[in-house]
Amino acid sequence: MDNNVLAEDFLISGTYYNGFKKAVKEMVGRTDFLVTRIGNLQISTYCEADNGKSGFVLQKPVYGNITQMLGILRNLSVSEIPEGRTFKNDMKKTGFVLSDGSKKYIVSPNAVKTFCRRIGMGGEELDIPSLARDIYIARQMWRHAEEPCVLVTRNNQNTSKIFAVMSEKYMPVKQNILCRAFEVLAKDGAVCRKWTISNTATKIHIEFPSLVDQTLPDEVVPGIILSTSDTGEASLSVQAVHRIGESVAKGNVLSIQHTEVVSLDGFMALIRQIIQELPDFTRKLKQLSSVKVSDDATASMEHTLVQAAGKRNAEKILKSIDIENMTTAYEACMGVYRYRITMKDSVSEKYGTALGTLPQLFE
Repeated sequence: MDNNVLAEDFLISGTYYNGFKKAVKEMVGRTDFLVTRIGNLQISTYCEADNGKSGFVLQKPVYGNITQMLGILRNLSVSEIPEGRTFKNDMKKTGFVLSDGSKKYIVSPNAVKTFCRRIGMGGEELDIPSLARDIYIARQMWRHAEEPCVLVTRNNQNTSKIFAVMSEKYMPVKQNILCRAFEVLAKDGAVCRKWTISNTATKIHIEFPSLVDQTLPDEVVPGIILSTSDTGEASLSVQAVHRIGESVAKGNVLSIQHTEVVSLDGFMALIRQIIQELPDFTRKLKQLSSVKVSDDATASMEHTLVQAAGKRNAEKILKSIDIENMTTAYEACMGVYRYRITMKDSVSEKYGTALGTLPQLFE
């Protein structure tokens, strides 16, 4: 696996299941869920030392008036930070590390937000590193000292990084539940289409060739996307999808929160519920073969595409398919599905959801 696994932009992907299984195993091995108390943690503020070297101000809880605070600050020690591009880049973004005993952790920007929620802090000012912010964080840590929390950490060689600080209600779900689910489905002919793993989420797109409706003029491949996140960014979920060429129309989602005890049987029950719904999409598409394109439906399609992909992209898509000369709703939908377009991940997610709603616009 990439040595830059602790980087915020870490991302690996593939198409073969064996590669996914190997990567998930390594991510599980690098991930720890540490139960501790807020009072066991110490915040260390990033600063520039007098000798020009980067370092930490070892910050203890600060109380009293401003004179007492300044007296404490003048006597705080500075230690040189470890070398490493990831470490230094993260320090510039977050401005502090957290320590639990002798163990020192880099802190992800996402972890700053989840940690501050644990101690009753919020607001945009948390994104701006400053000694004043960290003094206040230290005070809040003292006030919430007895509260338990769960540190979600990842390790690479001798460096550890906190990616989230969750509440005591947080229930870890090992990512290999996605592998176990796929292996159950593979017995019935399911195949891996593609997968991605980042420090935000792990996803695998699974397809069911046996469920392809052979009576449709175009190949529409039913499938699901299984996903999970260790860092509170997403629940353990299963989503219905249909692939037409390179386009993926996304549908219904069922999920299990990370505050619930998760079993493979419980997850498989949700997966099978979604699989049972997959034929509904192709059934609706087939019905559109006898539905004419109306002006209202065309306007609705344009509005949907603008909302999901932006006005410029929507205009390109509609111009390329020549929607005004489309005779059936099926042709209009398939024209959009066949159009290949590259988007940012955040836009692509919305676009995929929009593609899943297109058949409904002509009902």
